[in-house]
Amino acid sequence: TTPPAAAAAAATTTTASTTTSTTASTARTLGLPEVRSNTLESLTALPLDSLKLTLQSLGLKAGGSAAERAGRLWAVKDLQRDDIPNKMRDKKTFDQCTERLKRTGM
Repeated sequence: TTPPAAAAAAATTTTASTTTSTTASTARTLGLPEVRSNTLESLTALPLDSLKLTLQSLGLKAGGSAAERAGRLWAVKDLQRDDIPNKMRDKKTFDQCTERLKRTGM
């Protein structure tokens, strides 16, 4: 038999890899780069320019601190484009980005 501590560790590892896999596949539906970690803190640790470019490529507002940008990206990671709240959209570029993503098959 497996000791309880080892069984718990194995279950935690399985759950974490499943969550990371789900996050990554969902992120790809929006055209986001693969998210290898499933925490907001890991996104906050990314360079400001990286967060900004990702948000801009989605037609989302891209200003603010790293925490604000990461929070915005985190908030939309599981949403379809039509479900993204208007207050997060960049009015000038959201529709253009939607059309570009449709053309590229994302």
